[in-house]
Amino acid sequence: MNKVLLKKLNTEYDELTDKIAKAWPAASNLDIPDEQRQLIGIQARAMETYAQVLAIRIRLLEK
Repeated sequence: MNKVLLKKLNTEYDELTDKIAKAWPAASNLDIPDEQRQLIGIQARAMETYAQVLAIRIRLLEK
């Protein structure tokens, strides 16, 4: 069961890091309003934090 959960967490982590990579350049786009840019930055930071938590959970499951 841990291996199935570990694989699921790894997939979710990979998907989140891809979304973060796409969100950061969008946050620096000068063509969008400041409010929207700030929301993109907040969303990317939230995803980054969640991805870090997932990474910790993955490390704990590997032990």
